[in-house]
Amino acid sequence: MKLSLHLRLSLAISLFSLFAVALVSFVFYQMTYQREQKDSLQAVSELAATVYHSATIAAYSGNAVIIEDIIKGLMNNQLVEKVELQTDDLVRSEGKRSSQSITPIIRDLYSPFDDKEKLGELRITPSQQVINEKAKIAATDVVTQIILIPDYHRTSASFNNRSGIAGV
Repeated sequence: MKLSLHLRLSLAISLFSLFAVALVSFVFYQMTYQREQKDSLQAVSELAATVYHSATIAAYSGNAVIIEDIIKGLMNNQLVEKVELQTDDLVRSEGKRSSQSITPIIRDLYSPFDDKEKLGELRITPSQQVINEKAKIAATDVVTQIILIPDYHRTSASFNNRSGIAGV
């Protein structure tokens, strides 16, 4: 069975279009996935910066109640898997370290009165599983939009033509 030139050309254009959409979808998936992972890690780093001064004061005063409040507050964020606050006198931690854990974000705690006197460390371990899930959802949403947007424009243009809306 021999296909006409018109049919072969249509088939070639369709296959090229499918390949182009697949390639663009793959590239955008990877870019979005990596950007979302980076953004999530940045959010955890910003959490560490947010509680830094409170953690410094708690470490300086040795106030276990404030330390516990800081740890519990950080653990309320789904991006955080484990929090540990260490001073010379005590170590407090909550959460678990899984086999998929990311390297913890570590902030050295210095005395509020002497920036050379190290009091301890604040360690926040981001949740690899949650970060990967968020990145996967965001990347899948982008790919879905890439695939569905051309269909949306075609459908809305068809609707506008039938309804008599001009210039849209």
